[in-house]
Amino acid sequence: MKSALLLLTVVVLMTGGRGLVGNIKAGEWGPVTNNLQMSLRLQCAQVEIKTNEPVRLLIQVRNVSTNEVIGIPRPKEAIEKIGYFSFDVVSPSGRDISPASRPKPYYGSARFLAPGHSEDFKVDLSRICNLEEIGTYKIIARRTETRTDIRTKEVIPFEVRSNPLYVSVVADK
Repeated sequence: MKSALLLLTVVVLMTGGRGLVGNIKAGEWGPVTNNLQMSLRLQCAQVEIKTNEPVRLLIQVRNVSTNEVIGIPRPKEAIEKIGYFSFDVVSPSGRDISPASRPKPYYGSARFLAPGHSEDFKVDLSRICNLEEIGTYKIIARRTETRTDIRTKEVIPFEVRSNPLYVSVVADK
């Protein structure tokens, strides 16, 4: 037992304190909602983005249940085009510059997430939101999902929210 604890401690220290799921630091996930949890981060390891550079995000949705398989839709089209996710974006000056959320019909398939598994989505936020002001932006991703009550057959919508992501935009020299 002590050797297993020691091994786990070494793994955590070697990975810089990162969690085991999806190489994201513990605590960089949004709240759990109906056994789903969402994480938001930059696709690259950059700390800053230059003006006029694309803002590419990685969104992960994971199943945190211990015994339930959860189906989530997976569209074929570019996520930005169809409004699959909504984004709350606050500029460095405190203005709400969130892109309009206009979900459109789309074709795709369903992914079934087993307990402890996640699904990745890549989004180019700069296609739908202009981050041209110098400074730090606060970004939160949101997605409305549905569940069906087995007894009543009622479809119940709920929202999954990501952790806040702070992105620094610097002047392009």
